[in-house]
Amino acid sequence: MIHEFALDPNAISDWQSFRFFIDQFGSSKGRLISRFPKKWKRLVYEALVEKKPTDLDRSRIEERLKNIDDRLLSGARVYEPELTWIANAVNQHSVKPFRAIITVDSSSEPHQITAQDVDETNSNWNVPTNISVVRTAEAMATAVGPLLEISSEIIFVDPYFDPEKRRFRRPLEKFIERVNASQRDVKRIEVHFKDHENSPFFDNAFKGRCDNRLSPLLPDGMELRLVRWRQRNGGKLFHDRYILTNIGCLLFPTGLDDDDGDGGQQATINLLTSELHAELWNDFQVYEDLTICSYEFDNEYVVVGTRDNH
Repeated sequence: MIHEFALDPNAISDWQSFRFFIDQFGSSKGRLISRFPKKWKRLVYEALVEKKPTDLDRSRIEERLKNIDDRLLSGARVYEPELTWIANAVNQHSVKPFRAIITVDSSSEPHQITAQDVDETNSNWNVPTNISVVRTAEAMATAVGPLLEISSEIIFVDPYFDPEKRRFRRPLEKFIERVNASQRDVKRIEVHFKDHENSPFFDNAFKGRCDNRLSPLLPDGMELRLVRWRQRNGGKLFHDRYILTNIGCLLFPTGLDDDDGDGGQQATINLLTSELHAELWNDFQVYEDLTICSYEFDNEYVVVGTRDNH
């Protein structure tokens, strides 16, 4: 539900176009601009020199350009300086597809959209922020895959997560497959859940069960951190379920488990605003000073993957 777009620097070299496109990007809109190449901002500046907008418009663009990093997505894409931007974008699309390539050039390719033709009627541009999918592990992972593949920090939040139950393990395995498929440098993957009636979780027996149940789901050497919280008296209610990443946040009202193989239920997934994303991201950090946490920290355990990657 959050996708990477390639945006031609020449397509935003006047104030009207710049303002329109920049306002249409951001994690809460489901669209991020690929920082492609790494000096993408510099290419925008160079396009301004060639376009020669008024001094006022140039000043507006340059000022806003300083503050759009939250709308940009960095990645390990190859850029060949001897080729044009559009040629590079087409090459990279064949390696790892963008949601769409926005360019000044017209094209018959469905994944390329001419800047002046961008509107919500184009299926490659239109990104829904609320969807309903069949509540199976495969369908849920397909829906959230684009977000997982572009994220480097991922927190699965489900207060009722139980590694003993296959209905939780099946989606987690599919989610991990999408993370691993991106071949990105993932800094951390965590599952956060709630203590239920002072249960004896995280004793040695439970840790052993986590190793037995979860390690085979993870690629060899991948670490999955399990974090358990307790409700604070008078504190925030720990009830909702999310996929939280450094890029954005998805709300799963029905939970991160599947329907136990029945395949007849539907799951609603909602993309949250940037403000809620920032608030929730802070809620699920284990700070050095545990008294500032939104919930009472209980315990944690790291499971290491044992699945053969080949």
